[in-house]
Formats: sequence, structure tokens, C-alpha cells
Amino acid sequence: MQLQSNSPVSTEEIIKDLIQTDVASEIKQDMFDGTQYYKSKNVVINARDFSYFSNGMLNKDTFRANNKIANGFLKVIIDQKINYSLSKPFIIKGADNCLKLFDVNTLLRKTCKEASKKGVEWVHTYINKNGEFKVINISGQEIIPIYDNSFDAELLQIIRYYTVLLQEGKDTKQRYKVEVWDKEKVTYYMQDSNSKYYLDIEVDPNPMYHWQEVTTQLGELTKIEGHGWGKVPFVPLWNNDEHTNDLEQIKAHIDMYDIIISDFSNNLEDLQDAVIKLKNYSGVTENMGEFLEYLKRYKVLPLDSEGDAEYLTTEIPIEARKEMLSILRDNIFEFGQGVDVNKTGDGNITNVVIRNRYAGLDLKANDTEARIKEFLKEIFWFCNEYLKLTSQQQDDINKFEITFNRSLIINLKETIESVVASKGIISDRTVVANHPWVEDVDKELKEMDTDKEKQMELLGGDDIDDGGFRQSDGTTGEKPTKSADKGL
Repeated sequence: MQLQSNSPVSTEEIIKDLIQTDVASEIKQDMFDGTQYYKSKNVVINARDFSYFSNGMLNKDTFRANNKIANGFLKVIIDQKINYSLSKPFIIKGADNCLKLFDVNTLLRKTCKEASKKGVEWVHTYINKNGEFKVINISGQEIIPIYDNSFDAELLQIIRYYTVLLQEGKDTKQRYKVEVWDKEKVTYYMQDSNSKYYLDIEVDPNPMYHWQEVTTQLGELTKIEGHGWGKVPFVPLWNNDEHTNDLEQIKAHIDMYDIIISDFSNNLEDLQDAVIKLKNYSGVTENMGEFLEYLKRYKVLPLDSEGDAEYLTTEIPIEARKEMLSILRDNIFEFGQGVDVNKTGDGNITNVVIRNRYAGLDLKANDTEARIKEFLKEIFWFCNEYLKLTSQQQDDINKFEITFNRSLIINLKETIESVVASKGIISDRTVVANHPWVEDVDKELKEMDTDKEKQMELLGGDDIDDGGFRQSDGTTGEKPTKSADKGL
């Protein structure tokens, strides 16, 4: 808007202001925290130090134990969500031609994981130098999206900024490279030593179209024509409606868990040597180092007639800590909508109980899967544009459907008993399809038919029906009935 109103503010100045604001924003801090906590590099506990005042000055306490034990709850909760919805093959209908252009399984797993850490992950669609359609993940930490003020859903521009290392004399400096994408072109900028931005002279032409169509004749270049998608070629996968990561709801609980565990370790380390209380000590030296050496060597202490010595120890409140850690752990899995595997129970737990404990994860998976559908529909739009460009058959993305195959822990014994009890009530195919050991229903039914044929052959032929039995002479007679007198 500033540029269109003939404002004296230049594009470079706007870019500088936007990047400075974005880097310091709460959104980017949350993204950083999410990536760190996923790697068990929890920010709060790792930044904690102890200090004391001496002579009116604050000093770092280097004598006190300062263990920093970071717990990897976020990785567990995110991996559960990803594997629950995406570990097994899912079924996509209505996008056969688009699916030939890229590996959707790999794309979804990586994009969902990164969106869970950061709140959003972006995917860039492009056509490479060989004329092939490609997709690549771009971190949400590198992106500033610019939307229409009237319609928030319409993406007008993307500013992507990332750091590079440049050699300036004997020094290596870190600078930003910037890409400004709109619906037709991309413009490249570079940061100088004064933190100002200028058009990157290493890119020619600059700005350039999204891709170029090159025409050759008899091996010689005759024409280069630039083209744009008509859309900004970046698609976001948002983690939820609030655009937050999976850490936000549980960060305070994880931080407190880390602190309690770390402080307990500090207590054990600080108090592993008891304090000695001395009364009327008439020792050989006043030097404490020599005193401890004397005690260690001779196991005795020289005391006056009314002297005394005793060890002083501090009792650590273990039970209170254990109770608090248990409460925090429950809160982390409840508010993080995960499943605490320590509470799934033994083999006797019912499937109803298991389903109840998966309720939170189910709700989160429903939200994730709905967003995946929206995300893929946007990706497939670019795929269709590429298929049209290369004169290939397009897909009707309005009829696109995706069915997820969730991974759920079940009580196998209970499930198999239910399947067996259903035989004769429902079709054999339905019974086989619901057996937990069967992965391919058609293959299993064929194997069952093969087993029946082998059993018939062992009984003397494959022409036995249910109403007769095979006699020793090869003829078929009436099937004998039970007789109480003969004990048959």
C-alpha cells in the first residue's frame, strides 16, 4: 500500500522493517521454542543459572550444583500424532495424475511434523530446469506471509528470508538473502554490511518469472518466455485454527517438570557429603583442607573435654516431588492430547478403556486430517496447472478424497474373540477384514480356499460335500449319526 500510494519509503526499507519486526516477534520465538523442545533442548531449564549477592554485586554461583535435565515430552506427543494418522498407507481417490508428480507420503509426514513444532509449515511448488514439477518444504521461520486486508484467505505475497555466510576479507559474516514472491514473479534481494538491502546482482534477470519456457531450434536457443502460476506458489499447512504449535498448551508444565527433576538431582549432588558440626575442636590445624585429610586418614578427631562432633544431614522431600511429577505428567499428556503409554495397562485392558485413553489424540488427529485435506487440495491445484501446461490429463480436485488408516493399540485377544463370535452372523469376508492379523483381505481369502482344498485332498478327494462321507471303497454313503448305545 505504501508503494502504490507513491510513498517515499522504498521497497528495501519496507523489507528491512518487516524482517526486523518478524525476527523479534512472539510468533517466531514460539517457532524457535517448538523446534528446540522437540530436540529436548528445553529453553527454560537450559538458560537457568544460580546467583548470589556479595558486596552489593550479583555473582554467578559456580559452587552450587546446576544440573539441567530436559525432558522430551514434546517429541513423544508430536511423534504420536504423526504416526497415529500417517504411519500406515492412506487411500487417496480422485488425484491419480497429481500423485504421479511427487511422493505425497514423504511430503505429508515431514510437513505435519514441522507444522506441529512451529504452528505452520510452508511448501513451495516449482518447475525445475528439466521441466519437472517439484515440491519442497520451506520452514515457517523463514516466511512472512502478506494477505489481502479484505479477504484474509487470499495470499498476495510471500517474503522469504534466510541467512548465508559471506567472506569479507578475513572475516566470515552472516547476511540475509531475501526473496519476494507475488502471483507472477519473484524478486531477489541481498543484505549488505550496513544491514541495508539491495537487488541481488548475482541473479539475472531480477525480478524473474516463476518459471521460463525455453524454445530451441536445431539445437540453438530461439526464445525464452517467462510464466507465472497466477498464484503465490507457497502453500501453508497450519497446525490448528489458532496457528499455534503443539508446545504452547504444555510448555509451562514441561518447564516445571524439568525444574523439579533438575533440583532433585542438585539436592542429591549438593548433599552427598554431610556437614560436620564441631564443638570445642582442639585440632592439629585450622586449615579445613588439612582437617578433612586428617579425618579421612586417622578416622578420629581431637576434641576438648567437653567437645563433640556430629554429622548434619538434610532430609529431601521425595514423596512430595514424586506426587508433583505425577500430576505434571498427567497434565502434559491431557493438555497435549497425547497417550501416556505407561498407563495403557497390561494385556487384560479392554478395547473400550483403550479407546477412552485415545480420545484426546483422536480429537487432535481429526483436526490435523481436516487440515491435510485442505493443504493437499491447494497442492493439487498447482499440479493440475502443470499437467495442463504439459498437455497431460488433469484431476477433478473437487472430487478428491483421502481416507486415513490410523494406528491404534488394541487388545488382540478381545478383538479376535469378537471376530470369531461374529462368524455365521456376518459374511466371511467381513470377519476376515476385521481380524487384526489380516492386512490383505483378498490374499487371505485365497489362502483360506487353498487350505480347504488341501484338507479335502487329505480326506481322499475334492468332491466331498457336507451331506456325505468317503467310505473305504471310494463310494459315498449317508453320514452316520450319533448313537448313545454304540457310543458314536
